[in-house]
Amino acid sequence: MATACTERVLLACCDRTGDVYGQSFLLQDPKSGKPQTYILQGDCLMEVQRFKTMFSSWFMGNEVYPDGGAYLSTPVDPLFVLLPFFERSRSEASNDLTSGRTDGMFCELDQILTVESTPQLHLLQALAQSQLECICDVKEAFGSRYYRLNDDMVIAWLACKVEQARAALSHVLVGMEESAQLAYTIGFLAEYLSERWVHALARSLQVELSDVQAATAAVGSVRPSPGVAADTPAGKMPKVDPKAVAAAQAKKRAEEAKASTLAKQAQGTRSITSFFKPKA
Repeated sequence: MATACTERVLLACCDRTGDVYGQSFLLQDPKSGKPQTYILQGDCLMEVQRFKTMFSSWFMGNEVYPDGGAYLSTPVDPLFVLLPFFERSRSEASNDLTSGRTDGMFCELDQILTVESTPQLHLLQALAQSQLECICDVKEAFGSRYYRLNDDMVIAWLACKVEQARAALSHVLVGMEESAQLAYTIGFLAEYLSERWVHALARSLQVELSDVQAATAAVGSVRPSPGVAADTPAGKMPKVDPKAVAAAQAKKRAEEAKASTLAKQAQGTRSITSFFKPKA
């Protein structure tokens, strides 16, 4: 007999003591801004995603739980999570009429991470300090450190992330052109970035934005917020074939090139009906 599921299955890495839980809390998703569950275990930040197929259940002891979903925690770079808050801090400083600056002011980390709507953000402070020099200008004064987001440094950091992800995906990107590989990899990273950064990254790597958008739609990684129904489409992970995406993009470019060629050939030609004149 099926039992109402009061337990949940979490798949996570554990330390030597067997502790898999750490400290769980909600932060805004860096792309959608919606609440997203994270787990902080030591110096590792993990995001929690929910997966469920349409027909699944769990057997626990002598009971059957109809909710066959599982929660999977995977490590995530905390800079992806923090990037929107550093953008917001710089924007607020730039809008300060007394500053007279448009590129933002240097702020202490405590000030940047103090957000009334997200009190849990301070939990990432220790993780952030060791990596912020990758994306921020840093100044020291009177024993304190001050930070300001630097767009060029962010793009350089993201370019490194693209190469790392591309290497990790090499076994599924075999046979794809380099531009298609880059577009597909940026599509993966786009799940953690706002449109502004996706556009800037594509521009920096000289990748067509239309290819990136197609890859992003195909990747479609879903990180549902807590409370998403198990059987809703948002709770399912779509299957993606990188080679099929590349083939679709190549076909689209071929069709566009063919249409352009036909348009050029048609210039200066006359319609066949023009050779026939109506009888008087």
